[in-house]
Amino acid sequence: MHGFNPDAFGEGITVPVIKDRLRDQSFTSNYRPITLSPVISKIFEYCILRQYEYLFYTDSLQFGFKKNLSCSRALFVLSQTTEYFIKHGSMTALDAKKLSIGFTI
Repeated sequence: MHGFNPDAFGEGITVPVIKDRLRDQSFTSNYRPITLSPVISKIFEYCILRQYEYLFYTDSLQFGFKKNLSCSRALFVLSQTTEYFIKHGSMTALDAKKLSIGFTI
């Protein structure tokens, strides 16, 4: 009914990490942010998740941050969906500007 989270649990240090060292490092799009959180808050989150994970729901189409799923699984679903719509004569569009993978549709 009542709860309290220390302010420090919500704090973090954001560090820019370069995506591709071979590309121009002056472009902000070549960086991704990584947030370093206090260890105590991560331990607290882990304890809460272990205790109440049965209450959390995620969509079956979500691939990130889930056990036994990966980027390759998401790419498989993407390619199968695209193939289906091309085979059935539907128009599809894919904005692959920020994708750092290579595949042919």
